[in-house]
Amino acid sequence: MDTEKLLGHKIDQYTIEQHVARGGMADVYLAKDEDLQRHVAFKVMLDTLASEEQFVRRFRREAQTVARLDHPNIVQVYSTGRTSSGQPYIAMQYIPGGSLREKLEELDKRNKLLTTEQVLNIMRQLAIALSIAHQAKVIHRDLKPGNILIRPDGMPVLVDLGIAAVQSGVKLTHTGGFVGTPAYMSPEQFRGLPLDGRSDLYSLGIIFYELFAGNRPFDAEDITAIMYKHVHEEPVPLHRVRPDLTPQTLSIVETLLKKEPEQRFQTADALVAAIDRAIAAEGGFGPNPQATQVLTRLDDSSLISRGGTLRLASTARTSIPRVAGQSPSRRIPLWVIISVIILVGGLAAITFLRPDNTVEPPVVEEETAVPTTVPEAAITDLPEPEAELIAVTDEEEATPEEAEPTLPPASATPTVALEPTVVPTEPPTATATSLASATPTTVVCVGASPTRLSVGDKARVVNYQINVRTGPGTNFGVENTLLPGRLVDIVGGPECNDGQLWYQILSEPFTNSTGERIQVAGWSVEESGSTYYLEPAN
Repeated sequence: MDTEKLLGHKIDQYTIEQHVARGGMADVYLAKDEDLQRHVAFKVMLDTLASEEQFVRRFRREAQTVARLDHPNIVQVYSTGRTSSGQPYIAMQYIPGGSLREKLEELDKRNKLLTTEQVLNIMRQLAIALSIAHQAKVIHRDLKPGNILIRPDGMPVLVDLGIAAVQSGVKLTHTGGFVGTPAYMSPEQFRGLPLDGRSDLYSLGIIFYELFAGNRPFDAEDITAIMYKHVHEEPVPLHRVRPDLTPQTLSIVETLLKKEPEQRFQTADALVAAIDRAIAAEGGFGPNPQATQVLTRLDDSSLISRGGTLRLASTARTSIPRVAGQSPSRRIPLWVIISVIILVGGLAAITFLRPDNTVEPPVVEEETAVPTTVPEAAITDLPEPEAELIAVTDEEEATPEEAEPTLPPASATPTVALEPTVVPTEPPTATATSLASATPTTVVCVGASPTRLSVGDKARVVNYQINVRTGPGTNFGVENTLLPGRLVDIVGGPECNDGQLWYQILSEPFTNSTGERIQVAGWSVEESGSTYYLEPAN
């Protein structure tokens, strides 16, 4: 059908103004409802399909299906009818904010990502919409970012439920065919197996992964390759791409992307409950509907740097168990690595040691050799040893099996020999800073911007929000979050982790969203990539 022949025509109370898009079954126009004086999305079946009764039935079913789903996150159907030439049409809610696909493309061009809070709240609303649809025995079957439109207030809305299969009805697909978009289809969809709501949850998991990682977990040049990946291959684990996410958030995506439906969330309601737990674990005080407003404008101040955040993926890959058979709990004590750094740097204290009697622990040699054995791209920002150190607990450092092989011989024990260069009267943070400047090629903080903060300073939160963690580094849990404008005292640090400078902070007292008067204490990073989280306030 010529898409221009309807322009300017009035069909029932609708005046056709503009052709918007063409889908697999219909052309979509922007039309004006002259009776109610509002714009509508006007979907007209392609004339090549209108002659086939099975497609006409499916098209009508779309209207009946969507019309009975009354929810703000699901597009509303207003009326149905036929054009003068006999093509069925559906008039539905017009949503002018663009699609989630367009938002993802804009984020990619600007090298940005949504914050964790934003992603969780967007996906929560979509999961609730799916719950409503699934309770009505409607499966979307083609859930993808292009079928999620954004309202002017930032609320995501599910559209194109027209290809939904109503479980109680008859399937209308061609024999041996399938309906959907390959990049987001579930393994059972490719296999031609019966579908239920868990197929939609898999598709939602693909979108979830894409929002966090900036790319889809499975991509290829042809449908056969994509099909094979969905059915047989596992995606790159999200924790390697986003090690800043909590286990609760990572578990959601992992569960959604299970190959077997029985291993996923069994209902969308169960997914909503898991998202609520993840929001709490990430430091939120509960669902925040306003978090989706970021989709209206995508201001840089409300986003996070893609380069700065995904750069941590390299850290994660080189921070996973280093030696076969070595338990992650077997950490290398901090003083051992500092001693090695002092030796390598050629500090004056070396003259008091006896290298002929001192045997360095083999595991330390292996760790310090990483920069020459790991591909250069994996260590651009930081070598690996310090990332291990930061997570060491006192209990682990005191383990006899850890301490025995690393203690120097009695004749080389006097630590007073280190005093001329380490200056034991200085705080440990000062020592770490001086070491960083003395041996920039070895210290973890190489690559981090020069610090602008000092202990005793006041700082102001300048990013959309910051996570305050129980310790320095993304391997520690989130204690709470702070919003832009909050003032904090710098009470400790810096500590080097993830190639960044972390500071211990204490917020000024404030009233949170539940009305409690609180102070937030913990660790936060000053700068990540090109994004600052804290700036001097005095």
